[in-house]
Amino acid sequence: MDLGTEVVLLFGIHGHQPEGNFSWVFEEAFEKAYRPFMEVMRKFPSFSFTLHYTGPLWEWIERERSWFVDWVGEMVDRGQAEIQISGFYEPVLAAIPVRDALGQIEMAKEYVRSRWGVEPKGLWLTERVWEPQILSLLLEAGIE
Repeated sequence: MDLGTEVVLLFGIHGHQPEGNFSWVFEEAFEKAYRPFMEVMRKFPSFSFTLHYTGPLWEWIERERSWFVDWVGEMVDRGQAEIQISGFYEPVLAAIPVRDALGQIEMAKEYVRSRWGVEPKGLWLTERVWEPQILSLLLEAGIE
């Protein structure tokens, strides 16, 4: 490769804690993974990335570490971070009725809109489960 060649790296990070998980698990994962990663990202504002956290994780963060939501907002505002969504509780979309899948996606979109004022465009496909009907679901939900 020519050293003058520009390389584009698509970098995405995913975090999930299921609804009803123990508080100490949220706490430990936050302190060992989520916080340290974002501390590094804050030091490199020119490094862009995509961030996907599930609804239960965002709810815990908002309740227990609200300052972290502000950190994410700073990164979104400067164009460093793009928020991706999934179904709010990270269901396997192909395994639930379409109306429920659309509701889960809309719940996640509304969460992002209300916190950071941006429209999420990308979706993290839970467990990478793909079925042909997923494409029409994503189009109907407004996912690019």
